[in-house]
Amino acid sequence: MLRSVSRFLRSRWRVLIVTGYVIAVCASSLPGDFLPIKAPINALTARILVAANLWQSWDMFAPSPRSDDIKFSYIYQLADGTRTEVSVTDMVSMPYFERWQKERWRKFFNDHLRTDAEAYLWSPYVNYVVKDLRSKSIEPVQIELVRYWRAAETPINPSLRASKRSTPWMKYMFYRWRSSESQR
Repeated sequence: MLRSVSRFLRSRWRVLIVTGYVIAVCASSLPGDFLPIKAPINALTARILVAANLWQSWDMFAPSPRSDDIKFSYIYQLADGTRTEVSVTDMVSMPYFERWQKERWRKFFNDHLRTDAEAYLWSPYVNYVVKDLRSKSIEPVQIELVRYWRAAETPINPSLRASKRSTPWMKYMFYRWRSSESQR
């Protein structure tokens, strides 16, 4: 009996992996309370899918779409005091091709990086920003991560485009990095 199970697993391991992946993706794509089995499947597979960069989520539009506008940026400061803000997820200010390139990252930044629940992402992201700036010969002494939000105005119609909304942005600096040289 054990030998036949072992032989079956050796001959079918690829099929089992693909089947497991399909089940995990289908479960993660269902609305939150659609099936009672969704939560246990996600608990078993979520870390593996995230580690393999195979996760996905279809909750952008349904069942409960976001009721506020949000965006994320970082501000870097040079030794001379010059401060520059780089908008990472303000899609309205980007040309179409750049929006298309950054859409996946916008979703990641807005749903994960900017939240307090995932604060463990802040330091690695700032390390990436520092490395990127240094590759452009920019030496930051301080970097601040900033989240913005405002209530979404409804109804949306041609006269109320995202770039023409009147609701002011709220702003909160949620992480600050200082280089070790600037602290001396």
